[in-house]
Amino acid sequence: MKRVVIIEGPDNIGKSYLCRALHDTLPFSQLRHFGPPTKKGKAALREQLDLLDHEVKSISDGDGIEIWDRSFIGEAVYGPLYRTTQYNHAKYWQRLKYSCDVIAQHCMAIVLYTDGEWYRRFRIQRKNDETQQYQRQEEAAKVATAFVDVLTDLPLKHRLLINCANYASFTERNTYILKRINQWMKGRAFEHRQTDNYTKTFFNPTQNVWVRGEGFEGRWRECDAFNKKTCSIGKSHRVDCQFGKERKRPTAGCGAVKDVKYIFVGEAPGHKGCGKLGIPFYDDASGDLLQEALDRLRILPTQYYMTNVVKCCPKDNKLSDFVTAVSRQQLECVHALKDEIQAVMQASPKCLVVAIGKVAGHELAQMKIDHVMAYHPAYYLRIGQRDSFMKDLRKVIRERVI
Repeated sequence: MKRVVIIEGPDNIGKSYLCRALHDTLPFSQLRHFGPPTKKGKAALREQLDLLDHEVKSISDGDGIEIWDRSFIGEAVYGPLYRTTQYNHAKYWQRLKYSCDVIAQHCMAIVLYTDGEWYRRFRIQRKNDETQQYQRQEEAAKVATAFVDVLTDLPLKHRLLINCANYASFTERNTYILKRINQWMKGRAFEHRQTDNYTKTFFNPTQNVWVRGEGFEGRWRECDAFNKKTCSIGKSHRVDCQFGKERKRPTAGCGAVKDVKYIFVGEAPGHKGCGKLGIPFYDDASGDLLQEALDRLRILPTQYYMTNVVKCCPKDNKLSDFVTAVSRQQLECVHALKDEIQAVMQASPKCLVVAIGKVAGHELAQMKIDHVMAYHPAYYLRIGQRDSFMKDLRKVIRERVI
């Protein structure tokens, strides 16, 4: 079978530049561009269905490498947004999902997201050929949000969501994407390693919650005990933790809050990871191992919500130096945890709650929240069995099929 890299996202965000860079690094690859339908009404639907059938057959029967600057996925975004009355978009969506299922292993689809800040930061000017409404920079957030939601729902095995706000330059963004693609081409999982930045995550402290159909929100809870300096862990977080010193607030959960498949609950922010950058299970040894497992299990960041029982980072990661199992339940953030989790559960009736470690498992049991239990990644690192974590996590989540 042929292998295809698909790059999607709003206009003028550097997709063509990225595709050319990728084309230069992959010998004998073919660069292709897919435009909008040339016909209207039912004829446009027929045109798109024929295109789907042709490309699926070409991928199934052919070989080589192709790089697609836009693809047939785009019609599932632009059709419902800008060609609302022309034809039955639900029919195209059903055929698209079926087609993607057929070629799921042989495509890597990447969506570039921006809320428009990317254009302002790099002073990107509108191109002369941007004449359609969907090409305008003012439409970028709406288009990008729709692409993220569409990719989340497609049954492709290899998907990557890129938040352009997390990169200092086109080069930094594209270098990361090229590394991910090269690993996929070699049939290897991407290895997450500490970077001290947000380049390997879809989230950041001001864009930590994804709302389907709306995009990013910055969402966190004000903690009276932290603000009034009456919490000992909060005091440590404010003094000893980089995130606490810079942001002057506790950390928060991250992920999607509607129609998620999983809610992951950890113990507390790690000093080198969440305690530094504010994203749970990110950029420290345990976080890197969990992120690698999620990649290998094909779980996108828009398919889970992730949080910690305790939101402030204890000095030296020693939560037991500050609270016991009994006194921990008096913390303001622990009191608020049940409401935090249940709000996501109410918007995601079929989600599975996964406790990462015994502290999370204990607190969820106290709250009578139905959940499954996984050992903490740190345990596998201590015993030198990294690969066993993903296998065990897969067993845990498959015990309760969604």
